[in-house]
Amino acid sequence: MGELLKQLRKDNMQAMKDHDSLKKGVFSLLISAIALAEKESGKELSKEDELSYVQRELKQTKEALAETPADRTDIIEETNQKIALIESYLPKQMSEEEIKTAIEAS
Repeated sequence: MGELLKQLRKDNMQAMKDHDSLKKGVFSLLISAIALAEKESGKELSKEDELSYVQRELKQTKEALAETPADRTDIIEETNQKIALIESYLPKQMSEEEIKTAIEAS
């Protein structure tokens, strides 16, 4: 079992103890995606493979947000919370300014 999967399971247990249904739902979704991929491949996934499944879930959540009607602020707020939670498990992305600086430096 990969490190990310272990961390997600630990955080899921804490969310259950805290009765936090939003976090529990997100963690369960990520855990099931990663665990299914491990089961299908028959081996432990690498950190990069685990992160690719987290990125996939992030993309799907952002797509769902884009399709949400603007007058459904409750759903929009909840989806934004889910996005922030999923992003917390991904490495920090470089900003556009940081990318430009790195390109100019090389």
